Amino acid sequence: QGFCHVNVGMSEQQVYDLVGAPLDTWTNMDSSVSMRWSKSPGDTNFRCRVLEFVNGIVKEKHAEYYVD
Repeated sequence: QGFCHVNVGMSEQQVYDLVGAPLDTWTNMDSSVSMRWSKSPGDTNFRCRVLEFVNGIVKEKHAEYYVD
């Protein structure tokens, strides 16, 4: 499976089952929780994979190729 199969409305557990645990987790000012599954290896291009959760459910999905 993979990140492309993650959809808005999925539970945290469903996401973990598909892609494993995130690299980073943080709480946003609105109390939602964001999790990141990719990081830049330096100042270079990379795939950005971030999910925002509200009450343990995916609210937003950010999946793009970041060009630096």
